Amino acid sequence: MTCKPPKATSTNGLVDAGIIRLSIPDKATSQHNLLPSSLHWLRVTVKENATAIPDTLDIKTQAVRATFVNQGNAAEHFSKPLAANSIQGFVTRDPAIKTVQQPYTSFGGKPKEDNRAFTMRVSERLRHKQRAITPWDYERLVLEHFPKIYKVKCITSAAGDRNPGAAKVTVVVVPDIANTAPFFPLEPKAPLYLLKEIEAYLQKYTSPFVQIVVKNPRYERIKYRVAIRFRSGYEQGYYLDRLNEDLKRFLSPWAYKEQADITFGSSIHSSSVIHFIEKRPYVDYVANLKLIEQVGIKAGSQGKSDTYYRVNQPNLAQVQHPDSILVSASQHIIDLIGTENYDEEDFEGIGYMIVGIDFVVS
Repeated sequence: MTCKPPKATSTNGLVDAGIIRLSIPDKATSQHNLLPSSLHWLRVTVKENATAIPDTLDIKTQAVRATFVNQGNAAEHFSKPLAANSIQGFVTRDPAIKTVQQPYTSFGGKPKEDNRAFTMRVSERLRHKQRAITPWDYERLVLEHFPKIYKVKCITSAAGDRNPGAAKVTVVVVPDIANTAPFFPLEPKAPLYLLKEIEAYLQKYTSPFVQIVVKNPRYERIKYRVAIRFRSGYEQGYYLDRLNEDLKRFLSPWAYKEQADITFGSSIHSSSVIHFIEKRPYVDYVANLKLIEQVGIKAGSQGKSDTYYRVNQPNLAQVQHPDSILVSASQHIIDLIGTENYDEEDFEGIGYMIVGIDFVVS
């Protein structure tokens, strides 16, 4: 059975959250040999370029779209999305509907422009004059016209390591993920259709000889391996996960705190990480901290790249490209110290080493 969604959907080609409607053929059978009968079973497959398809976070059935109607409400709520699970029912109950769920935050809301925002917008307009010439112009034009974008960095050819005479401008954008769900907080990325919209918009306000490329940032993952002794009375299984989550929040605070900023070209020294871990109330002491950085290497003639990890000897995590952002790995390696005192010999040798990090098998 083949079901084709209509062309006009709100998912922008299944790259964004939205609603799709499936038209099931009248001849579709509900009698099956492998799966339970009396139901229609759907299967979605990708024939090629599977890595370009966004990850599916959740699928809900019987979805509808609700639109807010202003009835003299206070305007403060427009400054942030409506939190998930805020809507739990109808004002007037419908006996045909048993339950109502709002699993995700709202979208598309925007507060009315106040005097401060008006003054800033007019001042920026007087400076760039609706023309993209300097990097500052590109950044402000994008931020003003695309509210979904949180931060922009413009990189010209002269600032990079390529031919400084090439008329090429790279615009790196970071989407706004504050108070929104669902999302992948450690590596927020704008969908392809939005990148193309930004390219087309900027091209109207710059020279026709300038080549504009709008892209997502590179996220350079950093991972730590550390030996930990927990304080007496703290359950090891729970606090292993707790320490991993605390490390992720420390290394990528912008993914968890609305006021934290995403920084291009950032760096962090291992001594700062040691100090942070030692201040955790459930940690007795820290030993043998190693910084493991992600490295990409070219392989073959097809332009594909393999990724491996290596121990960083200087213990300084620093981005390697101007369009990169340091981000915490999803899982750090935490070794437990089972004795009162740290014995260095327990954390050496073949039994301790990890293939792909301490040595690479080719």
